[in-house]
Amino acid sequence: DKAALEDPDPIHGHGNVIATSFFTDEFATAVAALGDSLNRVNTTARRLMLYIPEQVSPRGLCIASATGFVPHPVQRIAPPDDGHGVYYHFLDQYTKLRLWELDESGARGVVYLDADTLVLRNFDELFALPYPLAAAPDVYTNRKGFWLHFNAGVLFLRPSAARLRDFLGLLDRAPYARHEAEQAFLNTFYAKDVLKLPYAYNANLAIKARSRALWDGIREDIRVVHYTLVKPFTR
Repeated sequence: DKAALEDPDPIHGHGNVIATSFFTDEFATAVAALGDSLNRVNTTARRLMLYIPEQVSPRGLCIASATGFVPHPVQRIAPPDDGHGVYYHFLDQYTKLRLWELDESGARGVVYLDADTLVLRNFDELFALPYPLAAAPDVYTNRKGFWLHFNAGVLFLRPSAARLRDFLGLLDRAPYARHEAEQAFLNTFYAKDVLKLPYAYNANLAIKARSRALWDGIREDIRVVHYTLVKPFTR
């Protein structure tokens, strides 16, 4: 990204945005906790919360935005083939692709955090990355183990509404594992063109389950913890 290379102060730019998504009331307290964790690490970026107006209540929206996220309404992106083959809890996840149109809201660099994450340390250095997409490799507790594909729960991206239009034209035609929704699509679209981040930027709890030695090795550097195996905010 040549424009990023020419930015004299990329870490403190007004175009830096930290975004999350809020698609059901179940995640209201999670987003509030995420916002509070960001308050503790003194990030300089402004915050936006993508939400689907018809799917969340005023009460849920109030709770989710109580700690600093500014609500940003978006239109839901429906899964292709009416969601056939997509895991039920991923049916709204294609809407995360709306992140790419945040350039229309003044964003030049976006760090996206799933609602089931907590921030432990400042990560503003990510905004200096001159790349279109960066993410940490995925980790599974089954035979896949440490995987080449990236996890879409924490992303750094350079938004582009034109790129979103490319996405929308390919969602129902590209060859990818539909059951993993937008994550599988992005892995297919970017493939070799994604910059792989260290696990410290997306400390997936599957790492701890798979290799306690690795978890202990990165513990002092973890920026973001990702609650993939358990959701402490749900019952």
